[in-house]
Amino acid sequence: MFTPCFIFLLIMAPGLSQEAETAKATEATTASPYPHILSRQSLRLPNDTYPLSYQLHISSNIHLGDLSFSGNATIDIEIRRSTNEIVLHAKNLSDIQITLRLLDSVNHESAGELLDYVTHSYVPHATFLIIHPIMNYQAFEAGQRYRLQISYTGLMGTQPKGLYWMPYEEEITNRTTYVAATQSEPTYARLIFPCYDEPGFKSNYSIKLTHSSSLVAVSNMPVLELQNQGELTTTTFQTTPIMSTYLVAFVISNFEHISETYRGVTQSIYSSSTCKDKGRSALKNAVQTVAALEDYFGVSYSLPKLDHVALKKNQGAAMENWGLITFKEDSLLAHGVTDRHKRIKNMLMQNHEISHQWFGNLVSPEWWTYVWINEGFATYFSYLITDMLHPEDHVMDIFMKDEAEHAFSYSNFFDVRPMTYYVETEADIMNVFDIISYKRSACVIKMFHHAFHQKTFVRGISHYLKKFQYSVVNELDLFDAIQAAILEDALFPQQTWSHKIRDIMLSWTHSEWLPIVSVIRNYENDTITFRQRSIHSKSEHWWIPLNFASAQSPSFDNTHVEYFMPPLMEHTLSLEELNLKLAGSDWLIVNKQQTGFYHVLYDTDNLQAIARQLQQNHTVIHAINRAALFQDLAPQVERNEIESVDVLFDLFKYLEFEDDLAPWSQVADTMEFLDCKLFESGC
Repeated sequence: MFTPCFIFLLIMAPGLSQEAETAKATEATTASPYPHILSRQSLRLPNDTYPLSYQLHISSNIHLGDLSFSGNATIDIEIRRSTNEIVLHAKNLSDIQITLRLLDSVNHESAGELLDYVTHSYVPHATFLIIHPIMNYQAFEAGQRYRLQISYTGLMGTQPKGLYWMPYEEEITNRTTYVAATQSEPTYARLIFPCYDEPGFKSNYSIKLTHSSSLVAVSNMPVLELQNQGELTTTTFQTTPIMSTYLVAFVISNFEHISETYRGVTQSIYSSSTCKDKGRSALKNAVQTVAALEDYFGVSYSLPKLDHVALKKNQGAAMENWGLITFKEDSLLAHGVTDRHKRIKNMLMQNHEISHQWFGNLVSPEWWTYVWINEGFATYFSYLITDMLHPEDHVMDIFMKDEAEHAFSYSNFFDVRPMTYYVETEADIMNVFDIISYKRSACVIKMFHHAFHQKTFVRGISHYLKKFQYSVVNELDLFDAIQAAILEDALFPQQTWSHKIRDIMLSWTHSEWLPIVSVIRNYENDTITFRQRSIHSKSEHWWIPLNFASAQSPSFDNTHVEYFMPPLMEHTLSLEELNLKLAGSDWLIVNKQQTGFYHVLYDTDNLQAIARQLQQNHTVIHAINRAALFQDLAPQVERNEIESVDVLFDLFKYLEFEDDLAPWSQVADTMEFLDCKLFESGC
């Protein structure tokens, strides 16, 4: 097979708009030796080539209010499967000029002469920049390495997508200064530089920024070198560990910072000079949280620094770029805030982004199908770590209100999708950053954290982080790490379900709705029938972790699974098989502290027994379960499915003694629905 020794790339006319490039691409289709390039349907990059490293140099005159920027991206590429094209992403970039060199097969740092038999094409609907030979043949052989150099220009936007800008008014001088910042997640890195803009294509990045000497630049890594050229300075940063394109970040500004170093990690809060001191609480929290997460998972933070930058404009409240988290100002600069709820929510938000340094940054999803692994873990562990650091704030109560309650109610009113959900278009990718990826996933993760014993689950997660650090995963990698931890735990191997962790967790990540578990006691033959059905009419079944509290064993502290209900519509077991002791008049509660993400309904006699206990001493039953009783009954009342209205009034009787807010927040809906049904008030 013929392989050219040197090639020079033909260049598209500089400065073309996307519309002009589209027209030119359309014209080229007819003349192209292989028109399939421009008509390809898939929006996914082929796996034939892989980026080994990037050298990125961006130059900006943002200090002059000039919103244009120029860039040079040098990418070392490995051919993994023989092909006739190198495909990467680029969007809204102009003046593109490309050169390609074949790297020495022994010394991969030694580049040969320019190669001269290739050109490039652009596929607008996929934002593909495709390098291919002028004539159609297999130019790139497996095992070869190339150095692709692309120079280009771009324009900063006003919205936080790609490289964008913000004006700041200086109070003392009444002068306007400009700040440039980046937002690469999920598919905006291609607006900053040509790249393999999918999370599975991890690589190292060596970043240089040329900017006004009056400004400072920060990026994912610490500064390696500053080269002053009079009015301009080039800031060179240390090379990153391998990471996904969506984490590439930098900010050019006149911001000031405060810093603290602990355990070899320097953390800084960057903000406009007038807000500098407002970041002290955030700095203290960041230092504590990084250390707590390191200790909890037994995995050190990977970079030498972590910056937190307060911006006037950001996509969402914050973005977890590795080593450089960006925030909206009012989410980060809250030193001295007296509103307790806002203070805690700001802390949780910051800890969510810090948690991402492990979940998403160190270990990344191979595709956006698994966004929930990033967002669900960051959401849940931000609460858990904050609760460990500040138990006086009772943040897990806030989790129940702000995360779990929304996750439960979402399935009642909206069309839903599974947690694991394939998407391909840019719009669809953006849309999976939703309540399912954040809140529902956090609830499912919490359920298994409790069901599998908390220490066992965390050992599995620690193993997962260590095994897959600096790489990408799918959900099966996660499940297998948890499986290994469970098999190592002496508590579990004798359980029939202990080898079925994949099946158990897949039943949750691939289901659309959530289950309702009906608990029907047979008081004559001492059996319990468990029935499960979807909250929707769809036929779905789950492996459901059940645990029990009863009149004779009223402890609500041990929340691990006592019985895994298999994915069957109905299952009947004896009290002996469940290791339960129950007299006929005893109450039974399933799903202690509502750690499981499912609704529970009881037979009328058991509800009456619960009502008697609540009237005698309601504190025997955990406050979360008291709240769950009303939350689970509310849909039944709304749909006229309640067997006995009398039992509802018996449950209400104890409320004159209820001083916890959680039950009251749930009972309101139940009462409202009951009022509607009793008096037909048209609610």
